[in-house]
Amino acid sequence: MEKNRLNYGIINFAALMILLYISFSNIGLWWGIIAKVASILAPFIIGFAFAYAFTPLVHWLENRGFPKVIALLTVISGYTPIEKVDARHLNRSASPVNGK
Repeated sequence: MEKNRLNYGIINFAALMILLYISFSNIGLWWGIIAKVASILAPFIIGFAFAYAFTPLVHWLENRGFPKVIALLTVISGYTPIEKVDARHLNRSASPVNGK
């Protein structure tokens, strides 16, 4: 190795340390940005999870001869009452009764 060449490993390491210092010194700003991005992406992530979970059931209904639209509406209509009952139960259990 030539003596006149720069050692880019040390320069890269120093640049990384500077960037990490700047990032961690402004951690409050980063958490605010991460929280906003997470609140925007949360409905999409939940929707993808439900789509992933219910796809096998829709395919099963399609294989039994249901059209895709009917299979999809059946799965959605079967899930909706369960969600509403669960939400009503959670709202009742979260609020105190007669101040107790």
